[in-house]
Amino acid sequence: MTHPFYLQDPEALRALAHDLFDSVYRQTKHWSVKATVLGRLTDERLYERWGYDSPERWVSEQLDLARGEFRLALKLWRLMRKGHAAGVKPEDWRGVSKGKALLLCEVLEAGGEPKTWCERATTMDGTAFQVEVDRHLERQAWVTFTAKVPAEVRDLIRDACQRALPYVVQDPTVELKGWNQPEHLFRCLELLAMKFVRDTPVMERVEEVP
Repeated sequence: MTHPFYLQDPEALRALAHDLFDSVYRQTKHWSVKATVLGRLTDERLYERWGYDSPERWVSEQLDLARGEFRLALKLWRLMRKGHAAGVKPEDWRGVSKGKALLLCEVLEAGGEPKTWCERATTMDGTAFQVEVDRHLERQAWVTFTAKVPAEVRDLIRDACQRALPYVVQDPTVELKGWNQPEHLFRCLELLAMKFVRDTPVMERVEEVP
């Protein structure tokens, strides 16, 4: 089969899409092939040629594809585009599992070099590649911190975190009531602690005069 990256005829691409996502075969084709088809019909706006106003409507009605599956395919297509710009051929992705590809998305978003990391994903086994990714991303160990505080201190923490939140998300219009969402709270506390450490001098110990 000619890789869909190279197909010139939009109708051939549409026919391939129907074949790839047929209910009998949709689990047997490699993620990179399906991602290429969906990515191209989106980027080239082929859905408009076929009478639809959005790619989501086309894949939903024509391929019976869930929105989440479609968005995941587009995420993987963006990964392939980054790789292609760095010299990774479309065929090279067939040696990369979907799990490894999703790890590659994280690595490239953090500034990893596409060709180097694609080669690692192809040659390393899953466990070794996961360790390499964790090392590159400097994954942190997580702990749960619990403290019992007076109600007044609780309110002080809330007010401080609400003041920190716009700096954390880099958005002055953010809804402050979201300060205690898990993805925000630890970052707010981190920012507050860093500010204290940076701006407050270490208290010097006063030696007692004999």
